[in-house]
Amino acid sequence: MNRLLDDGDGLARRLRASATLHVVPLMNPDGSHRGYIRTNASGVDLNRVWDEPPPSRAPEVHATLEAMAQTGVALALDVHGDSDLPHSFAVLPQAVPAWDEAMATIGRSFCDGYERANPDFQQEHGYPPETADTVRMGICKNAVAERFGCFTATIEMPFKHDADVREEGPGWSPIRCRHMGASALDAIDGALRTLADLG
Repeated sequence: MNRLLDDGDGLARRLRASATLHVVPLMNPDGSHRGYIRTNASGVDLNRVWDEPPPSRAPEVHATLEAMAQTGVALALDVHGDSDLPHSFAVLPQAVPAWDEAMATIGRSFCDGYERANPDFQQEHGYPPETADTVRMGICKNAVAERFGCFTATIEMPFKHDADVREEGPGWSPIRCRHMGASALDAIDGALRTLADLG
């Protein structure tokens, strides 16, 4: 957000001029306040109900999807921390029915741009790819890609040390996390320009 709102950053100015960006800084405020990592105050795992969020038990997701439906969606990112894999990477919705060559082209642009902008992001290590038999449609990236026909990605960052670029101290630091967020603007810009080129 600091970079996005920096008037001295030309890329941030271009993004704000060419796109409307909606940011949800914390999807799970009530659950986080109670110390829950994955579930909200009602005990619902908010990253498993994006296909059919119950309004009374997952109002956070329901309200966000309603807002997305009002504006339409060209690109969506869901940012997570992974407790096991010591890497930063993107997970794409490659197994959803809506996935096509256009989404794949945008995905390549996004990931290549992210890697160029910040070497902490890499494309070698990540989750095993989903298949049509294993895809979970309740996950944000899958449900949003399918519903809106747009490119989406889950961005994963490590809880612990980054195995690719080790650092002294506590491991994956808040500073590196902020830089990863700032570098996302480069990846978003490249993806949106690719989307525009595709028409």
